Amino acid sequence: RATIGINLDLGWSVGTLRRIVAPEVGHVYHFAARGAVEGLSSDGILNEGLATWLSAPFWLADLGAESFESLIRSNMERGVYFGLVEDYEVDLSARAASGRECVELRDALYTQWAGFVGFLIDKYGVEAVLSATRLPAELVEVGRGEWRRGSQLDYVAAFGASLADLENEWLRRLAEE
Repeated sequence: RATIGINLDLGWSVGTLRRIVAPEVGHVYHFAARGAVEGLSSDGILNEGLATWLSAPFWLADLGAESFESLIRSNMERGVYFGLVEDYEVDLSARAASGRECVELRDALYTQWAGFVGFLIDKYGVEAVLSATRLPAELVEVGRGEWRRGSQLDYVAAFGASLADLENEWLRRLAEE
């Protein structure tokens, strides 16, 4: 049994709300396929990227795009790109001047992660990605009863290549399309 929790901002547009709710439903499918609903799995990029990838019809329609790749390329042209290694634990609120900008950066980040997950699925298959999300997370307590990932997934163990190498291959593919 799992619970989806959303902190609602009454100022959100319907599209923003849909882009928040749809990936949460994606998490439900992901956790069911993973066989666990409790605790964090080992990688934020895979967890959030997979949930966003699963919500593609809603996510892309609300952002007016045909694909994650077209959105990522558009964001990169505007100078918005989060390095998968350098920005692994990025604090969007520290980079944003307003709540609206924070949501826009979150959309760009999750779009990017979904595109990367789509690349991994194309290269290795859905089961390989799901298997990687089953790997245990190293959790660190950050407060009374609150935990966060202490380290990222060992991509070499999961996919046979480092996160940096996979990111470079993915970026080359994006540039070629």
